[in-house]
Amino acid sequence: MDLIYSNDCLFLSLCLLYCFSIFIFIFKLTLYYYIFSLVTRKKQRSFNTYPRHCLL
Repeated sequence: MDLIYSNDCLFLSLCLLYCFSIFIFIFKLTLYYYIFSLVTRKKQRSFNTYPRHCLL
């Protein structure tokens, strides 16, 4: 009886861990995408604000 219970607990904890890792993965992806978009937007803005003779 104890063995079955411990197996159920293990299975449940593994499921929770799996779901949690997927959640963290998605969260990291969205975070990286957000940072990447911010950085590219900042680069474009700084590129556009340069005077023309600095680019040559």
